[in-house]
Amino acid sequence: MATKDPHAIESLIGKLPRPKRIAYKKLDSFADDDLTYEKIEFPSEDEAIRAYIVRPKNKPTHRLPVVYCHHQHARQFFLGKREVIGRGGDSRQAYACALARKGYMAFAPDAKCFEERMIPGVKEELAEIFEFARLVSQGRSLQ
Repeated sequence: MATKDPHAIESLIGKLPRPKRIAYKKLDSFADDDLTYEKIEFPSEDEAIRAYIVRPKNKPTHRLPVVYCHHQHARQFFLGKREVIGRGGDSRQAYACALARKGYMAFAPDAKCFEERMIPGVKEELAEIFEFARLVSQGRSLQ
């Protein structure tokens, strides 16, 4: 049975967290014919994470629905967020741009051990294993 109560899901799964502002720093921005791209950096636990925000050029910068755009793995650690925004790798993976053209704000960060979150001095294919072991020993995970 459908309901119009926006809080109905909370009765099933518990109280949802309320939105909060996240402090971030804009590092770069550029645009093409119909999209605006911003490269940002924000703090998360013990590191600064870089991401792209892609949005329609002619829409307001606030109140757009946001979609988290995770990049593929494919053992291509040198690629990450750039692939989903169409700035590297397989152009068929540029779904953040497709979403932005539909009116969404796309949020595309690097996963641990990818692109700008690679571990310097560690062979790419071993980085996830080392990072996993390090985090598990601290009671944490790759997520």
